[in-house]
Amino acid sequence: MWLVLAGMAAGADDGAQARDRAVSAPHVVVLQWPDSHVDPADPVLHRAFAKQSARPFVSWGDSYDLVQDLRSPRPLLSPAEALEALDRDAPLEELEEALDGLGPLLDAERHDAALRLHGEAALREAEQDGAPTVEIAGRPVPVHLWEVVRLSWGRDLDVRLDRRVRDAARPLRAALDAGDLPLATLDLSRDGAFDPQGFAQAHRLFVDGIETVVTDAEGRVEVPPGAPHLRLERRDGPSFAVEADAWTGDVAPVDAADALGLALLKTLMRRPFECRPELSDAMRDGLDAYSEAVGDTEVYVVVPYVGRARKPVVWTWDREDATLVRLPHDGCDGA
Repeated sequence: MWLVLAGMAAGADDGAQARDRAVSAPHVVVLQWPDSHVDPADPVLHRAFAKQSARPFVSWGDSYDLVQDLRSPRPLLSPAEALEALDRDAPLEELEEALDGLGPLLDAERHDAALRLHGEAALREAEQDGAPTVEIAGRPVPVHLWEVVRLSWGRDLDVRLDRRVRDAARPLRAALDAGDLPLATLDLSRDGAFDPQGFAQAHRLFVDGIETVVTDAEGRVEVPPGAPHLRLERRDGPSFAVEADAWTGDVAPVDAADALGLALLKTLMRRPFECRPELSDAMRDGLDAYSEAVGDTEVYVVVPYVGRARKPVVWTWDREDATLVRLPHDGCDGA
């Protein structure tokens, strides 16, 4: 079962006030009742939640699973904002700050911005002595140049990249194409099994924001060595994002995330009106990690009871006791 962060938009507040409130607003995780789907943006769900929680404003965010690293609760730069560094001939340090501000590359726009920023950063690092390198098949390659090669995999080098960067990247691309540089393998199978047709019918896979079709019968996807961002999107609902380690092909976090979400939902469904449901250590760890990632704000878990937006069951995460506490109603005082 898949999870989605839900919340209400900041409304009519201007600029900084709206951003400040979005960062500090409570975060809500919506678990979908089996065989049903309530849109987390449904105003009926929002009103029902606000009535129970007395929290009219909660934070919207990208769809992440509880156990994933949210990287930072800070607001991310938009691709346009990050690309402003190109217009002012920024130094390498500022380009790297813009890349960090982009956050995970979960869509084509962020992919495009990152490629262009890495291209400009590759020019800067070529001018420096002792610039950081990454070892690829025993050879040192400048970090940003390799990112240009990695993000260009499967497509032509972007003509907007400086000619010097394209010229430096072409031999590496040719070595990858010829098999002289080994590719890493991401493994999307579970317990050694994979159904390509079933996977394609239910999911879409995005690697660094670019949709990738999985055709291998064993669920393998070959990518250049690095640390790509994966977004695994269910065609009929929410998605979550992970950072996979393509140096080892380890995508275990995808499986662990799905398992934790399903286990938590099953636990809450078993006794949906219990004040303090009994949670496994893994559930506690996941919720605790999530609450730490979003910062000093409240975290709620919501299940639309039997799939009805008007009847959500709401729990709040008690950080001190590391447990969920159902909001007071029907004799549950939350104590």
